[in-house]
Amino acid sequence: KSGESKSAYVTFAKDPDSFLTGSAACVLCFTMKEVDKDTGEPEEDGTEDEYQLEEVVLNICDFIEPYEVANFHKDWDDIGELEQHADTFALSAFKNLQAAADEIVGFLGMEEHNNTKTVPAKSKQHTVLLVGRICTEPAAKLLVKAKVFYSTDNVVTLEFTIRGGDENIRLFLTQELVS
Repeated sequence: KSGESKSAYVTFAKDPDSFLTGSAACVLCFTMKEVDKDTGEPEEDGTEDEYQLEEVVLNICDFIEPYEVANFHKDWDDIGELEQHADTFALSAFKNLQAAADEIVGFLGMEEHNNTKTVPAKSKQHTVLLVGRICTEPAAKLLVKAKVFYSTDNVVTLEFTIRGGDENIRLFLTQELVS
């Protein structure tokens, strides 16, 4: 009806083993119809039109649900090194450890454990503990230790260790984080 606002939703079919990221153009296609003033009913014929909407953007964090655990270190040990992937990266785009920590938390969309997102002032290194569940069948719990530190040449560096899920998920998230 004229003057009413309505919501529109976009849905995507998703392969359970893939996590497509990027953006997609959205166009709202609709038919405008005249409404009979006496009956309040729309006429049969109308004029087709379309309206360009904002792009839909899918990020890794859209596939990860923040998840709280009571004891991160116990869960970390329970998963063990057999379900782990670790790598180290220079993050030269970041001027300080806090900026790097904020970006990692925002990118992954996981729950920070024990307020570890905040880097203490004047720290030379800091470890952020994160927990989330990724949208797989069944949902897989993931735990992350993201240690940010200054290298010997004073470049912000990330030692990224992830446990849980399967090897493909761990490798994918590690690669996406630094791509």
